[in-house]
Amino acid sequence: HVRGRRQRQMCIRDRSAAYGALAVVAPAALFARGVLRHKASSNPRAAMVGFFGWEIAKIMLTVALLAAAPRLVPGLSWIALLIGMVVAMKTYWVALLVRPGVRKTD
Repeated sequence: HVRGRRQRQMCIRDRSAAYGALAVVAPAALFARGVLRHKASSNPRAAMVGFFGWEIAKIMLTVALLAAAPRLVPGLSWIALLIGMVVAMKTYWVALLVRPGVRKTD
């Protein structure tokens, strides 16, 4: 029984961490898609408004995903969810550091 309980707990933690990563990656993907669609705007003001509009959409989607987490992830572990979010956010920095061909400025 102890082994089965540990496996269930690991599964709950894994799902919680994956949902935390999803709560970071999905809104960021939406933001990137929205900004890239409108980056060719010749009007700087429109580009800035579009950027902030997509940033607000990203924040609202993140909050909605976090608010829905207890209903969508049975037995949610908030600690595992937060760890998943932090790991996903830190992955952006690692990708920027190891990405070949990125020119660094002094």
